[in-house]
Amino acid sequence: MNKRLYLVVLWLCAQLFALCQASFEAGQCTSGVLTAAAAPCGTFRLVPETNGNKSLFVENASLDAKAAIVIWTETDVPAQQWTVVALPSPQEGDAWQAGDVLLQNVYSRLFLTVAEGRIVQSAEGTPWQIETA
Repeated sequence: MNKRLYLVVLWLCAQLFALCQASFEAGQCTSGVLTAAAAPCGTFRLVPETNGNKSLFVENASLDAKAAIVIWTETDVPAQQWTVVALPSPQEGDAWQAGDVLLQNVYSRLFLTVAEGRIVQSAEGTPWQIETA
C-alpha cells in the first residue's frame, strides 16, 4: 500500500471511529463494536480534522464502479455524502465479521472499497469494522 493511500485509509478509520464513539456514548453499543442494530443512521460527510472545507468525494461525481474517491473542496453535493450500511450477522462462508459495515455513497449508491492500491467505489464494497478504543 502506498503512503498516500495508507494516510487516507488511516484518516477514514479515524472518521469512522468518531461515528462509533458518538453511538457508544449515546448507549447504542456496549461491547466496543458497533452492532447492526446500532449502526449510525443518516447521511455523513467524512471531513479531515485539519480542513473542514474538504470531504471525501467520488471523483467527478462519477457513477462508474472503480471511480476514485478523493478529498475535495466541500460543495454540499450527494457525491460527498455517505451512509453507513450495517451488514447482517455473518453466516458460514460470508466474507465479513459481526459488526462490519459498508460505506455507501448517496449519489452513486456504490460502496467505498480498496482495490488495486486505490480507494474507489464498487458494487460490492469492503466491509469496515468500526471499533471504540
